[in-house]
Order: sequence, then structure tokens, then C-alpha cells
Amino acid sequence: MTEYKTCFRCKAEKSLNDFGFNKTKKDGRAVYCKKCLCECNSNSRNKNKPIRINRNFNPVTRAEQKKRAKFKKFGITEKEYNQMLLVQNNCCAICFKSFIGLRVYIDHCHDKKYVRGLLCINCNVSLGHVKDNVEILKRMITYLDL
Repeated sequence: MTEYKTCFRCKAEKSLNDFGFNKTKKDGRAVYCKKCLCECNSNSRNKNKPIRINRNFNPVTRAEQKKRAKFKKFGITEKEYNQMLLVQNNCCAICFKSFIGLRVYIDHCHDKKYVRGLLCINCNVSLGHVKDNVEILKRMITYLDL
């Protein structure tokens, strides 16, 4: 024996199998049939979608945005950056490893706020570990010479 229930939205009498479960209701079934519930959810999603404004501008790629932000952070232009690469022969300022295929790190003085040069990751991390302290670097050289 199939039981029937009337959908609150479409007012159609349908089988209980056409209704989802809802523990809070006396009969244990939702008040909307599955079809109406799906339509309601779809309408709600469409209604709450953010409005996209079509602006006529040339979109910049994520990589280009990151590059511009890096230059702005260190207070240099792309032209100055390229000049530094040229002066350093496209190599790390400390170990002279080629930057081809590697990420280039802009080394800067935290105290005096100026760019010192371009480094590979190993040299950049090494300076970071010694906190740009010349005395620690001298002690490291002395230790290596033992």
C-alpha cells in the first residue's frame, strides 16, 4: 500500500517516495517534493550568485601580478631588475650559479631598505639563517678553514 502526500509548493499529490526525509516532521518526510526542492535550491543559488561586472580592461596574468608586486615590494622597476641580471651575468651574486631554470631572489638589506643583488635560493636562505650577520659569517669561514 503506497502512501501519498501533498507537496506544499506545487500542491500535487505524490507518493512518499517523491519526498525526502526530514526527522523534524511528524511523517518523517520533507514538505516539498524532491522536484520542487531541487528547483528551490537552484533558484536560490542563481539568486545569490555574485554579479560579475564586465570591465573593459586587459586582464593581467597571475604571474605578471606577482612579478609587479615583487618589484613594488623592493622599490625597483623591471628595467632595474633586468639591468641587475645583466650586470650579474644572469648568475647568483654569491655562488655564481646560473639562474637559467631557477627562481631568482631579490636580496635586500632589512635595516637600510635597499636592494643588494640577486641570489639563488641556497645563498638567500644561507643569509637568512645567519640573519645577515657578518660576524657569524666570519666565524663560519674560520670554522671551515680548520
